[in-house]
Formats: sequence, C-alpha cells, structure tokens
Amino acid sequence: MKKTLLVLATLAATAGVASAANVTLYGAADLGLSYQYSKTQTPFGDVKEDTYGLESGNFGASKFGLKGTEELGNGLSVGFKLENGFSADTGKLKTDGRIFDREASLNVSGAFGTVYAGRMGALSSGAGTLDIFQANADVFDGGVGNIGTGYWHGTGRYDNTVAYVTPDMAGLQLYFQYGFSNDGAEKASARDNDRYWGVGATYQNGPLGLVAVVDSVQPAHEADGANQDSFTISVGGNYDLGSAHPFVGVQYGKHMTSFGGFDTISFGGATVEEANLKGYALSLGSSFDLPVGTLTGVLFYAHSKGDFVFGQNAGTLEKGNLYGAGLVHAYPLSKRTTLYSGVGYSYGKYVDEDDVALKTKNAQVLFGLNHTF
Repeated sequence: MKKTLLVLATLAATAGVASAANVTLYGAADLGLSYQYSKTQTPFGDVKEDTYGLESGNFGASKFGLKGTEELGNGLSVGFKLENGFSADTGKLKTDGRIFDREASLNVSGAFGTVYAGRMGALSSGAGTLDIFQANADVFDGGVGNIGTGYWHGTGRYDNTVAYVTPDMAGLQLYFQYGFSNDGAEKASARDNDRYWGVGATYQNGPLGLVAVVDSVQPAHEADGANQDSFTISVGGNYDLGSAHPFVGVQYGKHMTSFGGFDTISFGGATVEEANLKGYALSLGSSFDLPVGTLTGVLFYAHSKGDFVFGQNAGTLEKGNLYGAGLVHAYPLSKRTTLYSGVGYSYGKYVDEDDVALKTKNAQVLFGLNHTF
C-alpha cells in the first residue's frame, strides 16, 4: 500500500512539472444500482440466484490515468498512457499487484505510422487504445454492466505487447500486434509463454466505418498437447445516419476457450474448467438520438460446439446456442456527467453428446451515474 501511495505521489508531482510534455490527468467514476437474475436448469436440478447491490463501472469503467505526448521535431513524437481501473463502490484498485492494469504503454509516431509497446488490449478485446473490432462493430463496445456481453471470444489486455499502426491511407489503416507473454515476465522459450498475435484493418469513409481482424491466443505448450492455438476472424462495421447509428459484427473461431456464454456456466459449485470450442457469433445494434438522450439497443446470437471439462467431468458440447438482447438509455446532465439506465436478457441452451441439456437464463437491470474528469 505504501508503495502504491508513493507511486501516485510521484506521478502527481511529475505531472505538475511536465507541462512541456503535454501531460493530462483523466478518469471516470461510475456507480449504479444493479439487480441481476440468473437461473441454470439441468436434469439434476435448478439453481436460481438474485443479486441486488451497488456496482462500479457499468456504463463505463471507473478509472484514472495519465497520458501525454512530447514533440521531438522532424515530425516525430513520443507518447505514453498509464491507466488503472478501480471500484468506485469500495475505493479498491481493480487488480491486486498492478498500479496500471488497464494500460501501460509507450508509443513513437511519425510519417511511418505509430509503434506501441507495453501492456494493452488486443485488437478484438473491446478494451484499450487498439481495440478496433468491438469499437467499430459492437454498439456497446464491451457491454454495459453485463448487458450485451459474453458472446465474443474472450481476448483481453496483455503484457509485453508490441504493435504497429500504419498512417491513414485515404481512410485505410493496418494494424499488427504481438504479445511475447500475456501475463508476467517472458520465459526463455517462446512456447512456455501464453502469447497473442493479431492483424487487422479499419476503413473510414465519411459516415461509413469498416473493420476486419484475424487473431490468435497461443497458450503455453503442454506435454499432452491438450491446448491449441485459437484462431478467430472478426468483421463488421457501422454507418452514421445522424439520428441513428447502426452497427453489425460477425465472428468465427475455433480452438477457443471462451465463447457464446458457455465458459460462464456455474452449477453446483462446478464451472467450465477447460474448453476447446468452435463457433460463430452475430451482433446487430444501433444507437438512436432522442429529444431526451440516447437510446442504444442490441440483439446477439452465438452458436458453439466442442470439447470441455466441467468440474471433474469431461464431455463434448454437441450444440450450444446463446440468444440475447439489451437496451440502454443515457441522458447527459452535462458534458461530463451522464445518467443511465438499462435492461438486458440472455438465454442459452447447451446439449452434450448424451443429449443432456443445460439451460441458462440471465437478466440485469441497471440505473446509475457516470462522471468523467
């Protein structure tokens, strides 16, 4: 704790004397009342849970950070971003042992484009500076609370990552990203590290935005060869009509550990420990400008199948289907403060090789306030 306070004090002092480097302190605090309902149905019994409470980071993450740039001359500049999440309802840092869990990156920009290095979100993650798939193809871009979540492949924020982004070429930009070790220091052999790679492209032409990403999470090698490198293709786009802004996203993948809500199932204390899934997902959504704020809605579907380990039992998912919908209303009280409310629902049915069916129902209702600074 003392080390954390010392780091924060040092950063604050540095920000005060580094105006020449254009340093900005920024962040957000988000708190909302949440009701969540979940029910899991199996031939062996049902489990139902109702949860009420105050939740942090629904409409947007509660976070704080520092970012800045320095001009080096000859068209070159250096920039950095140090960002951490926290729980506004408790005041605790989001991740133990990390002062900047959301992003810690350095970049160099010039006529050649931009090179990044550090901890950052994957191209398909819905998180961070280089999130391009969900930012362009998912109207909720990572969800609001648990509304509009759980159907994409679960890539995330990774350590030891480098990336290159080309200059804007008449609306087209290319992205290349590689993570040497997704969590923690690199081991000597590359195959002893969990790694990530991704390539992508965005195209922006007036109101039209398009995106495509091909990426893979490569788990550390295991002697029995049970784990395999995932492979996903994600495409989509959006079109700004003025009063309406529709989004569409499609994803196909194989050898995925998380997909279509199957990895989130919990029954009788057992959870999905391992999975090797294949499937596809589709998301259709749009935001609508109203006289009193903005209304955003989404419909999604995911289909999956593959092998899994559930608790102590191994099996094969013959067919998994997840259906969901979400609706969120946001009303700006000022340029920095937003009052929001939302409701979401999802239904999943998963059938194994013995024709045993497991069904899930999940719902959430939210009401809260988001303030940025």
